[in-house]
Amino acid sequence: MLWMMLAVLALVVINIGVHAIGSGMAYFFMLAASLIAFSIYAAWISYKYCVVMYLKQENPELGARQCVAKSVRMMDGWKWKRFLLDLSFIFWYILSIITLGILLIFVIPYHRQAQYNFYQNQKKSIAEELPEKLRKPK
Repeated sequence: MLWMMLAVLALVVINIGVHAIGSGMAYFFMLAASLIAFSIYAAWISYKYCVVMYLKQENPELGARQCVAKSVRMMDGWKWKRFLLDLSFIFWYILSIITLGILLIFVIPYHRQAQYNFYQNQKKSIAEELPEKLRKPK
């Protein structure tokens, strides 16, 4: 939560500084640039925590902080691939706007299943990279 407050504070400072300049066009461009930068930062943060729900579901004995810490470690080096996976569904969401949301009945479960498969593949890949002595016995 602290990172969000810092990002919002940075946006406020930038907007106050540009507003002090007085130019309406400069204010608009700085506001747009700061919103784009904030959106990219927020997306990066959200990808750090995107597997928390799967970790908690598979390991109910883990606490919330443990799941968050494990998610951050798991997503290290995988954020770009997850972004590309989500980006590949943009066409389907645009198409569902054209169909007035009817296509969402099929797109949302398909997207969620693709995200879960990404998590399973990621988990398997990470387990293969670990040394034999660190693997959990089944």
